[in-house]
Amino acid sequence: MPKLVILQGGQAIPHLLPESDVVIGRLPECDLQLDSNMVSRRHAKVSYSGNAFQLEDMGSGNGTFLNGKRIEKTEVLAHGDRLKLGPILLRFEDEAHSKTEPEAETYNDQGDFDVDVDTESETGT
Repeated sequence: MPKLVILQGGQAIPHLLPESDVVIGRLPECDLQLDSNMVSRRHAKVSYSGNAFQLEDMGSGNGTFLNGKRIEKTEVLAHGDRLKLGPILLRFEDEAHSKTEPEAETYNDQGDFDVDVDTESETGT
C-alpha cells in the first residue's frame, strides 16, 4: 500500500495512504499531524486521482517542496519522491508502481519536532 514515510531522528515512520485526501499540517484535525512551528496549520494535501497520488500546497507560509523544488501547482507523486514541509522530510513510497529498487539513502535530521500519527488511518479502522 502506498505510504508517506516520515524521516525523523534516524528513524523512518510510515503513514499509510488511503485512496482519499490526506491533509498534512499542524492542527490535531489533520490526517497527518506534524508538530513544528514551520509547518502551517493545514500545510499540504495528498490526494488520489486517476490512478496516481498528487501533492498540493494548501497556501502554506513556508511552502511545500518536492525533490528540492517549491511546488506552485498540484504535482503527481512518484515512488521515492522527497517532500519537505518546514524542517520535516518525508518520502513517498508506492512499490506497486516502482520500476527500480530503492536507493540506499542518507539524510541529516536537524529539526527538533514531534510527529503525531493517526494510528486509526494506519489500521484502516
